[in-house]
Amino acid sequence: MMPTPAGDGTDRWLALQPPVWVPFVWWASLVATIVASMVGDPGGACTVAEPCEPDLLFPLVVALAGFSAVALWWLPVSALLAGAAFGLVSAYGDPSIPGRYAGALAALVALGLAGFLTSLRSRQAAVAVEAFPTGAAQVPHRQATRPPAGGGSWWGLVPRVMGAVGLLVVVLSAALYLRGTAAEQEHLDRAYRTVGVVETGTDDDYRQVVRIQDGPLAGRQVRVTTEEDLDRGTRWPVLVDPQDKDWARLVGNPADLTYWFGWGLLGLLVLGWAVGREVRRLAVSPRRVARVGSATGVLLVAHRSGGDIVLAQERPSRPLARVPVGDAAPHRRRPAGPGVVHGRLAHGSWVAVATEDGFLRVVGPVMGWSGWAVPGAHSGAGRLVDRVAARGRRPWQRAREVGVVLVAIGGLVLGGGLAWWGLSETGPSWQAAQGRGEPGTVVVLSQSCGRGGCDHYGDWTSDDGRRRLTDVNIVGGGGDVGTRLRAYAESDDPSADAVFAPGWSGLVGSLFTVAMGLGIGGWGAGQLAAPWFLRRQRPGRHASDR
Repeated sequence: MMPTPAGDGTDRWLALQPPVWVPFVWWASLVATIVASMVGDPGGACTVAEPCEPDLLFPLVVALAGFSAVALWWLPVSALLAGAAFGLVSAYGDPSIPGRYAGALAALVALGLAGFLTSLRSRQAAVAVEAFPTGAAQVPHRQATRPPAGGGSWWGLVPRVMGAVGLLVVVLSAALYLRGTAAEQEHLDRAYRTVGVVETGTDDDYRQVVRIQDGPLAGRQVRVTTEEDLDRGTRWPVLVDPQDKDWARLVGNPADLTYWFGWGLLGLLVLGWAVGREVRRLAVSPRRVARVGSATGVLLVAHRSGGDIVLAQERPSRPLARVPVGDAAPHRRRPAGPGVVHGRLAHGSWVAVATEDGFLRVVGPVMGWSGWAVPGAHSGAGRLVDRVAARGRRPWQRAREVGVVLVAIGGLVLGGGLAWWGLSETGPSWQAAQGRGEPGTVVVLSQSCGRGGCDHYGDWTSDDGRRRLTDVNIVGGGGDVGTRLRAYAESDDPSADAVFAPGWSGLVGSLFTVAMGLGIGGWGAGQLAAPWFLRRQRPGRHASDR
């Protein structure tokens, strides 16, 4: 039998959990850097004399910022190191002077937070060695050489699959970049230079329609990508390919395919995470820990139905940490018993756990019982009440649910915005369906298409010719560029940015937007209101239980 753990180090160990304010400090730094870069952007349009050059650093900055912001919940130190790289790249290549200083400051913040979390882990490991001594605990050699208890786990395969996906993204990004640049060069070799007259405003894809003035494609309308809105009627040098009538480029704005570098970096980050995870897992494999004798301490091990185990010092009801394991079905009904922990017992570190049945199949790092939690990990009104409104819990423990509350607030804000947008178009759509409003004709000049369909834009002129609206959204109607449609404008809105086609499609779309907004906002409001509502219902329920 293994010795039962003695002493009390739970509070000391949990007091060194990563505090919940760390991610919010980094997110604030990240947002401040992006805002500083945008505010101080010198701008400037591409010209024939000074054409735009491919921006290699921008996709790298986007990839590093996105990975750092999203991965911070699960991989805080790795995410902060990526954030430090984001800050350094911004400080080096941001065209905005304020953005450069903000990037340098963000790099310092990220490195400071990463060092702080690393220090907490080291102190946790030291507390574990001191507070949970192993004494004379030994793991029999027959247990060490035996396969880990329990079968496989699909969760254990997820990192390997993600690593394979990351490698695939890296390879595909490189291949597509090389293919795209080769195809672009073929177009450039065949292209001739001409002049195009701008005929439309910029659509959602930053494209404008120009009409070719001479050459084999004279009179044809083509779409070109622009950095900013070019004035209608202005003339710009254009490159067109006579063998591909859909290919056209502004001379001052060549194609930029460096965005594939951003995807490649994201894939590389995911691959690096998967490889690092596998290396850390193998460092505490049963055979290795049995050979080097890296026992850290003796703790109670309680199996849970959720696919992980609970480590506790004295009793399972006062847990210290949880460790994901493989298929623990054969052990779920076993009572809690002592187990030897091998490796560095700290939040985010990997350990091996040996019980009297042998080594368990550990598939994830140690997660401290307190500290910040993954958003939604305690979803549901009942658990939210238990965590947020429970009496006697400390403020830093209640802060674990901050992620759930923020998601609910985000849903409320998003839903309210969608409902307001839909309501703003419901009235005019109803009027247009009834043939009311100021009548006129709109000419379709551009369209922007996505998964939800296409939005069409054009210039509208009233029937009496006294009023003209340019580059307005055509709600409930559309067609090919050049199509003329009947549409109604709001007569009391001189700065309207939308006109409404007759029929019911515009009204149906507006009502759908309203319903979607109410649904999302209602969910968020329900999540926020449920704790107080259920807390008021709880005394009566407990009274009946007595």
